[in-house]
Amino acid sequence: MLSLILDLCEKQQANASLSKRDCAALRKAGKRFEKITGLGLIFEFERIEVNASYDLIRLWKAIRNLPEFGHAGSGIHRLFAQMMKVFKLNKVSRPSARNYYNRKEDE
Repeated sequence: MLSLILDLCEKQQANASLSKRDCAALRKAGKRFEKITGLGLIFEFERIEVNASYDLIRLWKAIRNLPEFGHAGSGIHRLFAQMMKVFKLNKVSRPSARNYYNRKEDE
């Protein structure tokens, strides 16, 4: 199943699009993989491009500072890691996004 997912993703990257049949097969295999492993799959072509990357990171920092996430081990860093998978930050690398997110004060 994982090999099918990887093959279809490679095919999608090579052709820049998949047929309806392949899209359905990819979606079905992805849902089955999620059900078996309990992990969510986010394909590269599904990621949302964000032009205002620093604004989005600033909003994540504001969420981190909410009272609900005040204690250590609250899982807010896992949320940030998942959001990095969902959004494709334009003009910002992942390491610089993490550094900006973990900075103490906004500039």
